[in-house]
Amino acid sequence: MDGSRDILEKILQNEPSRETLFIVLEKLKKEGRWNEVIRACGRFSKICHDDIRMKTVLAEAYEKVGFLGLAEKELSESVAIVESLVPVHKKLAVIYERQARHEEAVLHIRRYLAYYPDDPDALTLLEKILSFIRMAPVGNRAGAFFDDLATPTIAEIYFDQRQLEAAVSVYEKVIVKNPRDEKSLARLRKLKSLVESEENHTLQENKAVQRKEKMIEILERWLPRIREIEHARSR
Repeated sequence: MDGSRDILEKILQNEPSRETLFIVLEKLKKEGRWNEVIRACGRFSKICHDDIRMKTVLAEAYEKVGFLGLAEKELSESVAIVESLVPVHKKLAVIYERQARHEEAVLHIRRYLAYYPDDPDALTLLEKILSFIRMAPVGNRAGAFFDDLATPTIAEIYFDQRQLEAAVSVYEKVIVKNPRDEKSLARLRKLKSLVESEENHTLQENKAVQRKEKMIEILERWLPRIREIEHARSR
């Protein structure tokens, strides 16, 4: 153990590369030498201050020795770094869409929307991609891929565009994948009710139009007879 300790200490003293540093840190972790992990991270914090790997290792070490506040600080900073890079997903999605790499584009725009669900540009891009996928021929890989993209977000995009039947179809796929999703199930029931209401309204409108057309037809047939009667009375 002492030999291993001396070797690792010598490596740390000789300004190791990042990769070598993380190999040493992993070795120290496996041996349970958490205080030495903390010291090593502190020693190289200036050159690795924005390295998420360093922060997560340091957070783990702080947690092991009971410094939960410091562990939280390192993890919070790690999350901030990750979130600052989220817009990269949107940029990649734009490029993939222009290259007609629709599956990759959807994956990245969905990751972006997980952080920014109300971004109108991202939602428009997603709808553009999904429009292509929906129009893909039956049996096309893109068409099959669409079934895996069924999410409440996509369903609501259809709803906002008054495509109620498409929204219902997507929510039905969501429920198949996750039968315990009570929120989506309630939304599905409401949308189905709206579809039925809309269909009934359309049916009533059609009946009204048909009645009006029938009345016009009857009047047109009787009009010559009415004129004859009026002409006879005027004599």
